[in-house]
Amino acid sequence: MIINGALVEAQNDLDNSNYESAIENTLIAESFGELSASNTAKLFYIRARSLENLGRPEEAIQNYQYVVEQHGNTAYAIPAQERLDELK
Repeated sequence: MIINGALVEAQNDLDNSNYESAIENTLIAESFGELSASNTAKLFYIRARSLENLGRPEEAIQNYQYVVEQHGNTAYAIPAQERLDELK
């Protein structure tokens, strides 16, 4: 329950351009234990988008790559790959 709340907050922060807070909320969600593949992909995608918007493309690329390589069967794999293609 807490994990989902933190992910919802992270998504809201991303949508509202509160990138530092979005990253914080992904860290909170991650700290509560193991996540499903879908939630893990969402977490890394939100973190990557936030890092990208904060001008930290190298870190964003690492997070996008994680989504594509480890969670390629989730809904976040295609947008992550698209962002990777743009950044490279």
